[in-house]
Amino acid sequence: MICDNCKKRESVISYTMIHDNKIEEIHLCQVCAEQKMKLDLTNSQSFFAAN
Repeated sequence: MICDNCKKRESVISYTMIHDNKIEEIHLCQVCAEQKMKLDLTNSQSFFAAN
């Protein structure tokens, strides 16, 4: 399966998000998955640091 983000590389991970009781599954290649995880981690740290 091709990466849903870059549409260039083979996906290696399925990322499942649940938001407002809706389930969305995204298939990502290694490069896009690493970028997504770094972004999510950075946003989480900012959220917790503000509280």
